Amino acid sequence: LSKEKRNMYLRQKLEAINNELYGSPIDEKQEIEQKLNSLRLPEETMKVAMQELRRLKSMQPHQQEYNLVLNYLNTLCDLPWDQYSTETVSYTHLTLPTIYSVQISVVAVSLKKK
Repeated sequence: LSKEKRNMYLRQKLEAINNELYGSPIDEKQEIEQKLNSLRLPEETMKVAMQELRRLKSMQPHQQEYNLVLNYLNTLCDLPWDQYSTETVSYTHLTLPTIYSVQISVVAVSLKKK
């Protein structure tokens, strides 16, 4: 029993030190979860986002992938999911020779890379 108490005490100390060094990651994670729940994401996107959120919750802030997953979720939350533009883009100003030259450039670059 004393070993279990010691482990619990050390975990609490470690959590306190992490909070002191990195701030409270719990608030950050809860904020992202609230943002995700307030968005109307497509089903597949929500599934992936929740999977990444679970992964983030299991990580410590000092782990290498922590910031990567955190930035991914923040970017996901910042995207305009339910906003659509009514503007149409006109490509009438492009002439056929311009389009051909762009296509030739793309093909030339792809051939050069091979």
